[in-house]
Amino acid sequence: MANPRGNPQNLIPFKPGQSGNPSGRPKRRPISDAYEAVADLPLPEDLRAKLKLPKGAKYRDAVALRQFQMAIIKGNSPAAKEIREAIEGKATQRVELVGGEDAPPIGITYELVEPPKPRPPAG
Repeated sequence: MANPRGNPQNLIPFKPGQSGNPSGRPKRRPISDAYEAVADLPLPEDLRAKLKLPKGAKYRDAVALRQFQMAIIKGNSPAAKEIREAIEGKATQRVELVGGEDAPPIGITYELVEPPKPRPPAG
């Protein structure tokens, strides 16, 4: 009886270091995608005028304006932090390793590995 999935003898294993799925599992972001779609919509004219935003302003412009207002007028620290992180990125965290006099020194080792040479094509 024939194998419905093909002949296992025809299967070719992946080469060392080669992945069968180099891109990995597809990333799904349904909520973020929905937020982005709304952020790109133009503001209704009455809201745009009330916020004194220029013609063609979008929801993302209104949200950014409100974040700045919260940070400046209300003194809202989380709003200020959000703005700073969006502009400069998250602050780096410093880690200090402290050992006593009897603590062994911390060592770092590394190994350089050359990639395998490509095989000539089978003739």
